[in-house]
Amino acid sequence: MKLGKGVYDVAEAARLADVAPRLARRWFAPASRSNAVGRDYESVDGHLAMSFLELIELRVVGWLRAQGVALGDIRQLHVVLGKRWGTTHPFAHRRLLTERRAIIDGSENGRVGRPPALARPDAMASLRRRLRGIAYDADSNLARRWCIAPGVVIDPQLRFGKPIVAHGGISTLILYRAYVANREDVAFVARLFETTPRAVRAAVQFERDWADAA
Repeated sequence: MKLGKGVYDVAEAARLADVAPRLARRWFAPASRSNAVGRDYESVDGHLAMSFLELIELRVVGWLRAQGVALGDIRQLHVVLGKRWGTTHPFAHRRLLTERRAIIDGSENGRVGRPPALARPDAMASLRRRLRGIAYDADSNLARRWCIAPGVVIDPQLRFGKPIVAHGGISTLILYRAYVANREDVAFVARLFETTPRAVRAAVQFERDWADAA
């Protein structure tokens, strides 16, 4: 397993991407091998691990499903855009935010199932909101960092891509557990980890919101 790519299990990726775990499993481990997308990590004893780029792609898959696009059509779109843009992670590519016709048409030789929702003028604005906070690499144009919540970032180069506070790079989960263990004393936890009270509050809010989304 290469460092710097981030690593998430299915439940974790589904929660961060804001999709149902069942959808995450269907996308990454379909019943038919012919429908499988390329994966960054091999499964170990049946357990799936996903990379940061796959996490971002899963968020796009969730958006497309919410627009009424069938999973088979999403797979076709993934293949076509991957070939067009020269990447195995087209749903994590910057051009996804700017090339509306690429999403609507789906392929050069025909169109995928195209629900009316995708043709609406506000469809791209909806996708941009879904991908808000994502920064892209200047060379590859692939997602490289995600500001997932105020004061909280996901960076595959840091702590295996787990959520961390922007100030100090400390795990939000570690800060939250320290906060609970120390009678919710924000100031004490901030001093303990040499960070700011604001960073502690951001971690606590994120972990609570994440728990509520489970």
